[in-house]
Amino acid sequence: MIGTEFSKSFIESNYLLIAAGVSNSQETDPSVFARDTRNIESIVVKHFDKKIFYISSCQNEDINFQTPYFLHKRLLEKILLEKHKNTMILRLPQVVGINNNMTLFPTLVRKMYLSESLNIQKNTKRVLIDVADVVRIVQTIITKKFFESGIFNITPSYSVNVEDLVALIKEQITSHSEIKIVGPGRSAFVDDKYLHKLVSQDDILLDRLYASLLVNKYVPQIIEQFSKDWKEQL
Repeated sequence: MIGTEFSKSFIESNYLLIAAGVSNSQETDPSVFARDTRNIESIVVKHFDKKIFYISSCQNEDINFQTPYFLHKRLLEKILLEKHKNTMILRLPQVVGINNNMTLFPTLVRKMYLSESLNIQKNTKRVLIDVADVVRIVQTIITKKFFESGIFNITPSYSVNVEDLVALIKEQITSHSEIKIVGPGRSAFVDDKYLHKLVSQDDILLDRLYASLLVNKYVPQIIEQFSKDWKEQL
């Protein structure tokens, strides 16, 4: 999704953005991770003369996430920083766009559209970012010559309670989903310090209503795409 969005935009030829790799956070197969590592190492050798943006996850910040997936993501960050001196790692929260993958936002939309039951962990908060804003941030870094090697968190200022997110989605669609509130969940990592360097203080990414705007923008588009995909499978 991120790669597709960037394909619509111009990036100077001396920059390379890596947004591919293992996308399933539930993956456990060592061979999948090994293949991804080899691919990254190959890219580093092939594009040694370029400045590299690597798209990673804010959840890497939380050492309690010790799953094979996040251990792999941290390893790739380490490899890139050690083997390619011009690597800027952008750790993102959950990216929202037009897709039908298994991340939180499209999963909620899909299940509610189909009126399937939902289990929501109490007091769980997540941070969302529009894929279009990810493109905008990278372009800003390039334009303002803010590129520098290291790890940087790109997170909007406000998280959203998942129960509130479900309520916002329900305003967009008719849903008869049974919603069960289960044991306590985790709050997402928020660190907007670097973002303040990149955007003006009235930027939408710093707005308390940002998540609501994403719901209004993407719920109709995700439903349209889901319906199209479903009809093609019939």
